[in-house]
Amino acid sequence: MLNASSQKIMIWNSLQSETLKELDKDMRDRVLLILRDRIQENIVSKVRSLKDYEEALIRSRESTQTLAVESYCKDCNTYVCALVDIMEYLDAISFPTDESIRKICPTCSNNSLIIPKIPP
Repeated sequence: MLNASSQKIMIWNSLQSETLKELDKDMRDRVLLILRDRIQENIVSKVRSLKDYEEALIRSRESTQTLAVESYCKDCNTYVCALVDIMEYLDAISFPTDESIRKICPTCSNNSLIIPKIPP
């Protein structure tokens, strides 16, 4: 069971997510750019390969819907820079649980890529 503080965080994050979905496309894109930049600024200080992460950042600029992250594949035992959907990421980090975000690893094709939860 969640404590009162965790419940408030979930409610706030849920409201934020719903608000983003209701904005018109231009405004949503502007807000997503700000959120994406904040998250990526927090990520860049933690990456293991700045060169690989910078390449992912360049690819993420193609769409306001993508976020560059450095993730770890448990099966490959390697760090991988990948792009994730920013709305899915925001939804996933909105729940204050220890459950990790998992994606398909581009190297081994297993659902073993662990994406860190780094808030904006």
